[in-house]
Amino acid sequence: MNWQQVLASSAVTTVALSTIGFLSKEWLAARLKESVADEYKRQLELFKDSLQWETRRREQAAKVAEVFSLWMAANYKSSSNVNDLRYELQQKYWELSLWLDATILRQVNAVLTSADAAGLRHKAALVAIRKLIVGAQDDVEPGELVHWDAISPVPAGRMDE
Repeated sequence: MNWQQVLASSAVTTVALSTIGFLSKEWLAARLKESVADEYKRQLELFKDSLQWETRRREQAAKVAEVFSLWMAANYKSSSNVNDLRYELQQKYWELSLWLDATILRQVNAVLTSADAAGLRHKAALVAIRKLIVGAQDDVEPGELVHWDAISPVPAGRMDE
């Protein structure tokens, strides 16, 4: 074997190994880049789903005020059909029970099963839900919420009140 063959053989081997090394490096870099991109994409989708779920849960928590209003509506609307109000209240309550945190649902249950419709218990539940929506650092107290009691209907013949 002469020197020319040795040099040619070495050159071919060097070029082949360099090409294989370069292609392997590029292939690995592309695979790594795709893997990282897929992981980021998956994490982003999980974050979006979590954010969407949290937004939906907050929307439902805000509907507690509507449930409390329906619960007290019979005190304000003497001409309303109480069974219609109860049906609507039951429907909205069941919808909420699917979304609310257990702690808040228990507070709502305590208010709705209480005989004291105008007391502080519903305000405490609203403040707890407000903390869920606004944030735990919110410092609104139940006593700061305004509540108007139902006005008793004026007896017939007594218009001076």
